Amino acid sequence: MKKNAPYFSLVFLASLIVLSACQNKDKDPQPPTRAELLAGNFNKKWKNTAATLVLKNTSSPIIYTADLFNPADSLMTKPFLSCQKDNILVFFSDKKYLLDEGTIKCNASNPQTSEATWDFNSDKTILTISVVDPISKKVLTTESTIKEISTTTLKLENITFDTYTYNGRIDTIKTTINYTLVAQ
Repeated sequence: MKKNAPYFSLVFLASLIVLSACQNKDKDPQPPTRAELLAGNFNKKWKNTAATLVLKNTSSPIIYTADLFNPADSLMTKPFLSCQKDNILVFFSDKKYLLDEGTIKCNASNPQTSEATWDFNSDKTILTISVVDPISKKVLTTESTIKEISTTTLKLENITFDTYTYNGRIDTIKTTINYTLVAQ
């Protein structure tokens, strides 16, 4: 029996290794959460690569669409400037947010970075970014619908409604801006 002890020990050890390997294979890795997709494990950088504008007058069938990254296509609107296109948005896992002005700043007196916070609504379909205005000290909030989020792409949609009076008639313009951001 003592002669077989090393053999039984080796068989027992091999059995443990095989069983533990099988148990590890049975556990499926969990897909990343929306927060992990947005901010990674600590932080994640995003760059805006496309933006389209759609204006719709609610009382008429006329729709105006513009590519905000193409100055020739933005006849009625101000397109994104080079100083805006190189901005980097950094989302941190502790729900802080940083806007880095990039290499080209639109205004030399602007700080290189601006801090804010971010959060999701309860079903994680709306991304809210809140920043304190340095002049008024008021909290400014932007809510964007998340149209797509993956490890490499973030697509957001912002919708606003503006009411105006023209020739005594009250009308509303629906403005939709769709942003595409790519992980850096």
